[in-house]
Amino acid sequence: MSKNTFATTTAIPPISAFGEWRMAGEDIWNEATTAPWRGLFENLDDLAADLPESETPLSLADEALAIFAACWRYGSYAHVLTHGAPLPEAIRRDPEAGRITDWEMRRIQIEFTAALATWWELEDTEPEKARRRARAAREFLPMPQCSMLLPDEVILKHFSGVVRELQEELAGDPGAEKLLTREFPLRLQANATVAKIYRSGPIESLHAGGGQSLNALPDWPHVRRLYAPDLKRIANWSVHRLMTHLAARRNWRLAGYSFLVAHGLRECPEWSVELETAPVCYRTIS
Repeated sequence: MSKNTFATTTAIPPISAFGEWRMAGEDIWNEATTAPWRGLFENLDDLAADLPESETPLSLADEALAIFAACWRYGSYAHVLTHGAPLPEAIRRDPEAGRITDWEMRRIQIEFTAALATWWELEDTEPEKARRRARAAREFLPMPQCSMLLPDEVILKHFSGVVRELQEELAGDPGAEKLLTREFPLRLQANATVAKIYRSGPIESLHAGGGQSLNALPDWPHVRRLYAPDLKRIANWSVHRLMTHLAARRNWRLAGYSFLVAHGLRECPEWSVELETAPVCYRTIS
C-alpha cells in the first residue's frame, strides 16, 4: 500500500467545515454545526470502498497512525491551527500567552475523544469496515514519519509485562479483580486514552507558553500555530503510546486494559462524554 499520498487528499474536509468566523461584540467566534470528523469519516469510507482487497492484518502502527490522522490531525480543530486562525492583537502581544488557547485545547480534546469513541464503535460492530477505513486513512491522509515504531509482538510483550506488574502490585486488594476486569463505555475509554497518550505530551508545552512569541509568528493572513516540526513531535509522542493502548484493547480479556482506562480517567474527570465539538472564542479584551 502506498502510504501518505499527498496527491489524493480529497478525504480532508475544507477549512470551512470547521466553522465560520463571526464577530460578537469585540470577540471572534468559530463554531461548527457538525463535528468535522464526521464528514472526514464519510469521505474515508467512500474512498475505502474503491481500495483493492487485502488479506494483510492491520498492524498496531498502521492502526495508531490512521486513528491519529483521522481523529486528531485532520478531524479536529488542530487542522485549523495548521492553516491559521484570526488571533486578536491583544492575544498576540501577550508575552505569556501559549500558542494554543484554552478554548482551542478544549475543542480539540472534545473532537478527538468523540471521534475516537465513534471509530471504536465501528471497530466493535463492523470490524471489516473499520479496517478498510483505517487503510483509507493511511492511504489518503498525509502524516509525518514517526520514528522507530515497534512491531506488534514487541508491543504485546511489553504490555504483558505491564499486566504482570499490575497484578503483583494489586495482589491482595479485594477490589483489584473488579478494577482489572471492568468494562467502560466507549467515550470513557476514549477520554482516558487521549488523556494518557496526548494531553500531557508536547501539546501541553505549546499550550502553556514559554516558547516562540505569538507576535513573532507570521500572518497567513491568520496566525498559524502548528508547524511541521510540531506535528512530528506530537505524533511521535502520541502514536507510540497509542499503540500500547490499542494492543491492550485488542486483548480485552487480558487483565490490564481496564486498569489503563481507570488510571487515565483520573486525569480527565470533568471531560465531556456527550459533546462532539465545541465553539472557540478569541477575546479581544482580557
